[in-house]
Amino acid sequence: MADEFFLSGFFRIAYITHRKFFEPCLKKYNLNYAEFFYLVFLEKFPNVNQNFIANFGEVNKSYVSTIMKRLENKNLINRKIDEVYKKNYNLSLTDDAKALLEILKEFDIDWSRKVLEIFPRESIYYQMEYFYNNQDNLLFDLSSVLNIYKYILEKDLLENKNEDLFSIYLILLYRVLKKYLNPFLEKHNISLVQYYTLYSYILKKNRPISEICDFAGIKKSFLSDILKNLENKGFIERSINPDNRRFIKVDVTDKGLETGLDIRKEERKFEELIYDSLPFTRKESQIKFFELYKLQKELVPN
Repeated sequence: MADEFFLSGFFRIAYITHRKFFEPCLKKYNLNYAEFFYLVFLEKFPNVNQNFIANFGEVNKSYVSTIMKRLENKNLINRKIDEVYKKNYNLSLTDDAKALLEILKEFDIDWSRKVLEIFPRESIYYQMEYFYNNQDNLLFDLSSVLNIYKYILEKDLLENKNEDLFSIYLILLYRVLKKYLNPFLEKHNISLVQYYTLYSYILKKNRPISEICDFAGIKKSFLSDILKNLENKGFIERSINPDNRRFIKVDVTDKGLETGLDIRKEERKFEELIYDSLPFTRKESQIKFFELYKLQKELVPN
């Protein structure tokens, strides 16, 4: 178990890094991560309605509506009744939003450039083209990611090399992973973060807390509650470590092992798709994802 290369875990790191790297800048301008995502989205797709946004990003319509109301209250978007479909509002950015985006995108592009040094832009387009050409044979619904690819082709952005699209692509692809795993997580009554915490103990017993938090993408202050939840569900058992009574010993139960391995089996299918869709050998991909992990430690130190 300890030697297993956890590809999707490394892939998640890019998403987590982007959030941690970017959130201090967003806070300065009274924005959160989701609000920024939709501002960039509306810049790329002006004058669309909330239904289009929800369908494109494969998210709940009420969730989109809540965010749009917040952005409108901040004077960052305009809502105008659709002349054809009177029940719909078309959305567009205000001048204030456009000016703010220019500032924020410079920061975002700085992050993207660092990641693109590891994963060249061409490899991401190669991956999207692979998804596009094989979409009828995939086990996953990649519509949201393919919409980005179609948009790139329509706008000829392969030549213009828009780097700010990379973060949108990354966020949507991470959502695909979560959406695919959700039925298996629900089957076992476990959340995604709880699963990654559980599996970190399956991979390596008596793992240091810092490694567990890195692996699961959580803050140390959250770990105690997560372990308590896993224990209440019968996935782990905790006891005083006889070798060092200041530390709690965590053991994975048979139920926890069965659950972790069952979800991991499905997650590997997603990983195989990632391997197949990149223009590298498996070993090259693993090296690049490990470089991505090291980049996270540089950009967002604990």
